Amino acid sequence: MSGIKGATVRNNLNKVVRTVNAGIAECERAAAEAGEVGRSECTRHEASARNVHDGVRRALPAELKEFLRGETGQWEALLRRHDESFAAANGLVGSANERESEFQSRKRACDARLAQIDGAVRRIQATLQGKDWYCDAENAEAKGLRRQAEQVLSEMRRNVSLGRQAQDLRRQSVARFSESEGLARDAEREYDRLVNLAGERQERQRIKEENERKAKNLESDIVSLRGQIESKNYAKFGGDVYTSAVRREMEDVLRLIGNGAYEKALPRAEDLKGVLGAAAAQIDAAQRAWETARLEAERTLADAREEVGKLNRDDLVAFSGVPADEINGCYGSIDAAAREMAAERFADARAHASAAVGRLREIAERAAENRKLSQQRGEMAEAIMQALYDAKYDTPSYYMQDEADELSDLCVVAAAPGGVGDMRMRISISGETQFEVGNIPEGSEQLCIDQIRNLQKRLAESDVRFDVTDWGRAENQNKVHLDVRQKQTTVTQSIQRQG
Repeated sequence: MSGIKGATVRNNLNKVVRTVNAGIAECERAAAEAGEVGRSECTRHEASARNVHDGVRRALPAELKEFLRGETGQWEALLRRHDESFAAANGLVGSANERESEFQSRKRACDARLAQIDGAVRRIQATLQGKDWYCDAENAEAKGLRRQAEQVLSEMRRNVSLGRQAQDLRRQSVARFSESEGLARDAEREYDRLVNLAGERQERQRIKEENERKAKNLESDIVSLRGQIESKNYAKFGGDVYTSAVRREMEDVLRLIGNGAYEKALPRAEDLKGVLGAAAAQIDAAQRAWETARLEAERTLADAREEVGKLNRDDLVAFSGVPADEINGCYGSIDAAAREMAAERFADARAHASAAVGRLREIAERAAENRKLSQQRGEMAEAIMQALYDAKYDTPSYYMQDEADELSDLCVVAAAPGGVGDMRMRISISGETQFEVGNIPEGSEQLCIDQIRNLQKRLAESDVRFDVTDWGRAENQNKVHLDVRQKQTTVTQSIQRQG
């Protein structure tokens, strides 16, 4: 018998199997090396760097840009370097992924070839069942499979470099991601510095503009208040508040504002505005009070003159019973009120004019009442004289007890027929009458009574009631009268119209 033994072939096939198994183990180790080492660290840094990259601020607030002209170069350079570093890191990750992808592709190809070799080994082993000699062909194929397995293993060893390259690239990307984060932080700090700087400049500008606005507003207020004050008679009503010192301060403040010294002018302008506002209010109130007092006094005096002008001074003197000096004094008070008006003593003018008019009203009312009483008394006297005339008395005569006084008693005198019972009467302004029946002999009092009764009867026909309140000697004819005058008896009585 000749040829290669089956045992030899089987031994060669076992070597092939060991080579295949070693290749598979090495592939798995290489895959683990390429796939896991440094991957999680790279992934973590990439995520962190991307989060920072996405959140980095790239635009300054529009309102602050004008305050940072030519000062943003460092910030912009940091942003560029950050973007470059971040892009480079991503490029490294991309290259690492490419290397790993290539490694995985080659690994899969090696895995496929090892699987084919494993299949061929199993096929040969199947043909060797029950065959111990003449296995030359199987031995040659087994050697060929071993060479193939060794070749695949050699390629796999070479492929490991791709995985290591990927690991190295990831390590580099981690450094670049860290660098990009550092640059982003530097850019953010520079951004904050620029924003704070611009904010401070903006605030200074705002304060400057605010000071200017406030100063300009205060300037307008001061000018307005000055106009308000000087439209009034400030010399008369505000000499103690709108002084020369206040006016000098006003000119100084307005000059500061006009020269743009707003910050310096502001506190003085605010104080001045308060002073001028108070002065304007005080002057306005004083002038308004003065004008009101003047108008009230003028109106009071004008009304007084108009009212007094309608009065008849002669009637007041004649019928009021008030002394002419007092009446003339009231008229004089009105003239005095006019002089007080000219002297701007308005309260005194009003008081004197009002008092004079008030007193003249009282006097006028009293005069009107007395004139009415005088008229009634005249009518009464006419009725009495007519009654005496009808009673056959001589034509009665009358006169004023005091011809210069309209309020003095009115006297009526009438001679009786036969010379017995002459009548003499005195009628007061109020209508009270005193009369005397003269020439009545002692014991003939009935003649007196008859005369009076007759007179009463005739006056009643003229609606004049004539009640005797004191009969004098005729009061009680059956009594002895002591201390009586023999020739005349005095009787007091009232006369008034009925109804």
